[in-house]
Parts: sequence; C-alpha cells; structure tokens
Amino acid sequence: MRIFILALLFISALHANSTNEKFTNCEVVVLSELTDIVSCHKIDYLIEYKQNDEYKRGEVKKVSVITATSVKVIKQ
Repeated sequence: MRIFILALLFISALHANSTNEKFTNCEVVVLSELTDIVSCHKIDYLIEYKQNDEYKRGEVKKVSVITATSVKVIKQ
C-alpha cells in the first residue's frame, strides 16, 4: 500500500511539473496601481484590480484575454 501511495505521489508530481511549463516564460508589465498585463506566449492577460483603501490592490475585478484577433473577458 505504501509503494502504491508513493508511486501515485511521484506520478502526480511529474504531471504537475509538466503542466507548469506553459507559464514559465511569462512577463508581467505593471501599467498602473490597479492594472497589470501578463504576457505568455502569444496571449496577453489584462488584469484589473478593485481599489481598496488608499490605492492598494484588492481582489481581481476583471480578467481579459487578448490575442491577435480577439479580446474576451474571462472574469468580470
């Protein structure tokens, strides 16, 4: 039973490592106090934050995906 659990943990660690490679070459550009652009491969993500007290970032307000041909809001 222990060998099975160890093998399962090892396989899940390998899978997690392979799925994380998609976001290793990303670049973050801070546009303002409440807006960022995250650029990964050929897709850009525009992230807007809600304003808390004294211009501090709060939770994510809106996330838009920007490609060469379209713009789509994925969280509002």
